[in-house]
Amino acid sequence: MLKNTRVISIGIVASFLAVMLVNFLYHCQLMGGVYQANMSLFRDTETAKDYYPISMLATFLLVSMSTLIFTKGYEKKGYLEGFRFGLLIAFILCSQTLLGFAYSPIYSNFIDIWLIGNLLEGVVIGLTLAAVFAMKLDDEKAPKKTKPAKAKKNKKK
Repeated sequence: MLKNTRVISIGIVASFLAVMLVNFLYHCQLMGGVYQANMSLFRDTETAKDYYPISMLATFLLVSMSTLIFTKGYEKKGYLEGFRFGLLIAFILCSQTLLGFAYSPIYSNFIDIWLIGNLLEGVVIGLTLAAVFAMKLDDEKAPKKTKPAKAKKNKKK
């Protein structure tokens, strides 16, 4: 059984929510106009809604595996450790985006957008996990110090 299941669970949930928020802000708000201008390349809004559960599942798998990997190598080095880990996750995501580009007729301007999104996702995952793992949670607190038992003095009669 994994140690610190509470920390792992909180890490997964926090990372999932953070990535969903960043993806919404980046892809829907910031880059939404680019997607709207090229709607002929994507599913229409109604059809896309049918695939939303798959998107959520993919995000959940990503943050779950990232959290488990982070758990195994966690060195308590703070946000810099989280940032470095996030970059590694981002590079894995970028490799898959580039692989998709190699085999699919995708415009290169979308690759730029998606690679930046991959970098954001990875870094957000790493920083979120660093923040969660740095928290003092109940099952990770140090045990209370107990006073040593007093030695009985030998009394000579």
